[in-house]
Amino acid sequence: MVSLTQELEWGPRNSMENNKKNKNLTPVENRDISKADFKFVQMDEKIHDVKFDTKPTTFFKDALKRFIKNKSSVTAGVIIGILILMAIVVPIANTSNIKQSFPQGSFLPPKWPGMDNVNGLNGTKKYANILLDATDPDNPVPAPDTDTGTSTFYPDAIVGEIETSLGYYSTANLYGRGGTLVLRADKRDKGASISTPYAFMNVNNEYNFTLEFDEKTLEFETLPSYSIVMDVKYVASADPVVVTLVDFTNEEADLTSITVTDFGQTIADHRPLESLLVTSFETRFRIILETTSSDVNGGHYPALFMNSFVATNVNNANDDTFTESGINWTSANELVLRDKNLTSTKRWRLYSPTDPLSPPSAPVTLFSGAKTIIDVEVTLGTFVYDEYQKVFGERVQRITKAEFISKYIETGLVRYDFDIGPTSFEILKDSSPVITVVRQVSSNILGKIIIDLDVEISMYKYYGFETMPYYLFGTNQRGNDFFKVVFSGLSTSLILGVVVAVINIILGMIWGAISGYYGGTVDLIMERFTEILSGVPSIVVFTLTILTLGNSFGVFIMAMILTGWIGIAARTRSQFYRYKRREYVLASRTLGASDGRIIFRHILPNSVGPLITSGVLMIPGIIFTEASIAYLNLGLQGLPSFGVAMSEVQGYIHTDPYLIVAAALIVSLLMVSFNLFGNGLRDAFNPSLKGVE
Repeated sequence: MVSLTQELEWGPRNSMENNKKNKNLTPVENRDISKADFKFVQMDEKIHDVKFDTKPTTFFKDALKRFIKNKSSVTAGVIIGILILMAIVVPIANTSNIKQSFPQGSFLPPKWPGMDNVNGLNGTKKYANILLDATDPDNPVPAPDTDTGTSTFYPDAIVGEIETSLGYYSTANLYGRGGTLVLRADKRDKGASISTPYAFMNVNNEYNFTLEFDEKTLEFETLPSYSIVMDVKYVASADPVVVTLVDFTNEEADLTSITVTDFGQTIADHRPLESLLVTSFETRFRIILETTSSDVNGGHYPALFMNSFVATNVNNANDDTFTESGINWTSANELVLRDKNLTSTKRWRLYSPTDPLSPPSAPVTLFSGAKTIIDVEVTLGTFVYDEYQKVFGERVQRITKAEFISKYIETGLVRYDFDIGPTSFEILKDSSPVITVVRQVSSNILGKIIIDLDVEISMYKYYGFETMPYYLFGTNQRGNDFFKVVFSGLSTSLILGVVVAVINIILGMIWGAISGYYGGTVDLIMERFTEILSGVPSIVVFTLTILTLGNSFGVFIMAMILTGWIGIAARTRSQFYRYKRREYVLASRTLGASDGRIIFRHILPNSVGPLITSGVLMIPGIIFTEASIAYLNLGLQGLPSFGVAMSEVQGYIHTDPYLIVAAALIVSLLMVSFNLFGNGLRDAFNPSLKGVE
């Protein structure tokens, strides 16, 4: 037998050398083992259980730890926090008055500080095809309004150069050129006729006239038939005599240009015997468009397109009879404008259907048609316009002496001496809207001297602003700061959403817990009740409640909790059915736990994940619901709300889309953030994930 000491000293027993040595040992030597031959392996170390590296934690601490690791949910929570903070701070910090209208500043586009070169955020709009006053071709400017005489666009608010192009109007325009006069029939059995003003002509003179047609007349499949006659008053007290100068059928009609020479002799040839010695007669031209049923093709009635009508006195080139009477014209635009400003006796007018006269060659006895104008050439402009400079820039206004004294002198803003004039003007305070006095105007009205002043005014100071204002979301139709309108409404809507969500969650959890925990007959009765209540569409419940009780804040809460708790109740019931027969619940019941303890200590904490998600998502849902009700003109009254703010601007989506875009961006951020935030809370409060990374 080999000792342990020897084994350690000699090495492995299967060694050849050791085997030989072992044969030489006696049994006594093998038993000679001392206590010193044995040593403990771990004399200086303690053997015990390893201490846990982790510390004990609670359910909510573990849920918070898991939630923080969900980056998307944390980001969503930060966004929700920022929006809630802005909903609180913006209505307080922003000094804009959204309770009163400011019509001068309506529909201003968004303007952000430092974004002067970013279109859409620099307070400018692009206008295209704006009528220009091109009197000076090198410096065209937006044309003034024909009614007020003032331009809608101020030259100092135009950013950069104006891009010009030619356009064509179908109406006469003060800043138009050329144009074509159109005589059109509108009946199958009635022609159309247009007559010039009357003028005195002497039959001893030789007269010519030229009528220029536009090429559009030739575009018709059936060419029109027309005639030109003169109504001559040989006897002042008698009816005029019709003298035919031109009579063309559609096969032979000249529709490019027609000239009639020496029609003075034609007038003379038709004189009655009693007027043979009279040489001067009052006459007018009449152009007649003849129409028959066969001339109407596909509903298109024949028409004459005329570019000019000029009559002259060959014997006297300086004779302005035809021009002064209003017969001559070379621009249809000028003719129509002139007709609007002349008396009825000097207009080119449609021949009255009640006039008993008709030319002998005409196949009809009555006339019906229309006189219109087309192809009026105008200069159009496209440019970028600074809307803030337009509203808050510097403008010259005329004010009375009394107003100037009461508003500016007596308030200590300026100093001015009416006896000296504009050179005496002096600004005393920086808040003075008046920059300078341009001129002092005196007028004598009924022997009383009236003094007015043309003053240059800084409009933003005039409206009460200390500096040029800017609006991040622009302004709405009332001129209110839409940034403040949105967040003031969001504040109210969030309060409404939180209050309604809390009430619905409490009611739904209580109802669903009772129904799911007890089951049986209790569950059957409660479920039938919720089925009947949920069978009525929620929008009908909202509408009827608001129409019956009004649309105050309290009524909105009532309307949204009447059926809003049913979804939470259904989820709670399903969760209770899921967990109420688990082992830990049966063990707790065996140990004598009460129903309340089992519900609130064992089942409900395990069910809270899906319920929290539903509750969080309920808040943006309530905001959407309030917005939908607002679109039905049943929005929350008495308080600003997000839904009302959106419904008021939805009608301007085509002209001012930035309003609805800004509001939609906020509500989209809110919805997405609440969704991600709710999903994070659901995972965090899921008990099956406790301790899971």
